[in-house]
Amino acid sequence: MSRENIWHALPLEEVFKKLETNARGLTVAEAEKRLSKYGPNELEEEKRITKLALLVHQLKNPLVGVLFAAALISFLVGKLIDTIVVAVVIAFNTSIGFFQEYKAEAALQALKSMAAPEAEVIRDCPEKGTCIEMRVKAREIVPGDIILLDAGDKVP
Repeated sequence: MSRENIWHALPLEEVFKKLETNARGLTVAEAEKRLSKYGPNELEEEKRITKLALLVHQLKNPLVGVLFAAALISFLVGKLIDTIVVAVVIAFNTSIGFFQEYKAEAALQALKSMAAPEAEVIRDCPEKGTCIEMRVKAREIVPGDIILLDAGDKVP
């Protein structure tokens, strides 16, 4: 592990220098500038699964393959009613699986949007006087922000 990647082991002044900040934190204007430069503080999300991809996933199920083979054999031996019954079972099985996965995906997205953590940072701290502690969304934290943590807080 190189010395550049172990921020916790560096002297405080060296960290300030590398991040172009100081113990007073950033100004609101500088934080906005860095947010536009570095982007939001969030992990890249995987691409959302499309409805078509969910449907194809259901059709790739081995059980559907077996049922399709049974429907094909029934059709080839002239059992039209059996073919229709198996086709209905395939459609029912596929639609149930599709809607379950679709609802699960929607629920997961809803949970992600509800879990919008916040952090307390120091911004616009004058040379002398009281510093301003601001609550910002964790995604708005930028390199150089001074983050205030209490016991039990999660590091954003």
